[in-house]
Amino acid sequence: TITTYECNSDTGDCSSKSDHEDCKCGCKDDYSCKEDCCDPDPCPEDEQKCRDGVLTITTYECDSDTGDCSSKMDHEDCKCGCKDDYSCKEDCCDPDPCPEDEQKCRDGVLTTKTYECDSDTGDCSSKTDHEDCKCGCKDDYSCKEDCCDPDPCPEDEQK
Repeated sequence: TITTYECNSDTGDCSSKSDHEDCKCGCKDDYSCKEDCCDPDPCPEDEQKCRDGVLTITTYECDSDTGDCSSKMDHEDCKCGCKDDYSCKEDCCDPDPCPEDEQKCRDGVLTTKTYECDSDTGDCSSKTDHEDCKCGCKDDYSCKEDCCDPDPCPEDEQK
């Protein structure tokens, strides 16, 4: 509402005139109407969630004429799950879900079981190798090359 006062120069009386303007978006600090009802933006922040491998992004948009908020929801299926930054993981083996490789030595047979992760599915497969160590195995699960280490023979004798 703008009220204008005017003085009548003949009488010294004041008269007033009021003008009304409907500001559908409210008023600025300089008493003019706001042209953009989204200033400041009344909508909530965009949201991102990841649940059971589905990334949900909710985007909010303000209508500058009315100040009403509308939302749009996008879903993305993340077969490997989501990263902390709400994007999909490209590698299902990050972190690696497979157990550690295993090595055993029994009765001179070295058994090595190797696990491998499929980066597309996150499934683990294993491969087992057997190696016959005729002299037995070392502590580091490799075959002994020398069957005389340690020496199985008795001490030399002198009589």
